[in-house]
Amino acid sequence: MMKLSRGIRGIRFCERHQIPIPPKRAIYGFFQGRKNPLFTNWMAQKLRFDDAKLPEIFADGGLVGGYSSREYWLDGEQVLLALREDVSDLLLKGTVESMGVPAEGKRKVLIRTAEKKIELRPRATIFSAGAGNQTLLEMMKKEDRALREQIAAKPWSGVVHKVKRSQVLVIKGKELTDVACMIPSLDLYIVPRNEGNATVWLISDGADPEVRPGDPVDLTQDPKLNDERLTGSVGSMTRAMPRLSRLSLTAGYYTGFRVDGRSFSKTNGEVVEDFGIGDLLVVWPSMLSLAPKASSIVVEKLRKKGIFPSEHAISVEAIRLPKVETQIGQEKWKTVNWSSWEQFRDDLHNRLQRYS
Repeated sequence: MMKLSRGIRGIRFCERHQIPIPPKRAIYGFFQGRKNPLFTNWMAQKLRFDDAKLPEIFADGGLVGGYSSREYWLDGEQVLLALREDVSDLLLKGTVESMGVPAEGKRKVLIRTAEKKIELRPRATIFSAGAGNQTLLEMMKKEDRALREQIAAKPWSGVVHKVKRSQVLVIKGKELTDVACMIPSLDLYIVPRNEGNATVWLISDGADPEVRPGDPVDLTQDPKLNDERLTGSVGSMTRAMPRLSRLSLTAGYYTGFRVDGRSFSKTNGEVVEDFGIGDLLVVWPSMLSLAPKASSIVVEKLRKKGIFPSEHAISVEAIRLPKVETQIGQEKWKTVNWSSWEQFRDDLHNRLQRYS
């Protein structure tokens, strides 16, 4: 899901692209109510929030306080489709062959498409390719001495990103509530999806461990499931919602890698780095919900560099290329192997017993 502030620009964007804005907002649940340290921290930072009634499914779980931030939650896939619509005639599909040193304020970028080789002279080059940012930087370093020196000066041994192992518990049922909910004291974060007349919950613990730099990792293959972490998520769900065991549910899981940028100023979240190079920005949003914030940072940094949008953008038609048909990747929860909630927990317990 993506967070949308109540700003009028966000509302107009959704209206223009017919993206429904759900009336419900994310709910934070606390066992100690307003005495919870996180709630006290909210008060100190003067964050805006409203009292919220916890859904009935949380009854008997011991939560005594529910609060919502003043944000809407949107379907990220719908937003990506809408954003793609606005730039569809500017998308170019090909392979970057080289990126030279800037000359007269513009860097030469050579791209090979299926039809021909194209030379671009952009005023700014922005990388937003996840793990691919490292590859693009290595390519640029070959010809740009200043970039080589800047990256060499960082205490990261040349590795500019962090690879983290993520895993998500997924449960589905007609009796689940369509609500986004966070219970910080249990490290429990729930995001809803819909499938037919059933609600799907994507449940994470917010504790994705980092792969140690230098350890071999194949980003084309999903990481191995950590059964102990999964057991923790199942236990937190049972603690917060004892009545789950009485519902007719199916469950599964998926794993994946997440790539974050390295930064001196922060330990997590979005990272936008220029490595001291005037025409370069490298972006790691960290997660989809932070992509709008990362995009705003990019625009602000470009303005400070004196780089503004052009009214004469070059379209693929102007360089005589066919329009690219891009696709949005399928959400991974749609690929899980389902089993009953009871069978899922039994299988998890049996695996742990074999390992012990």
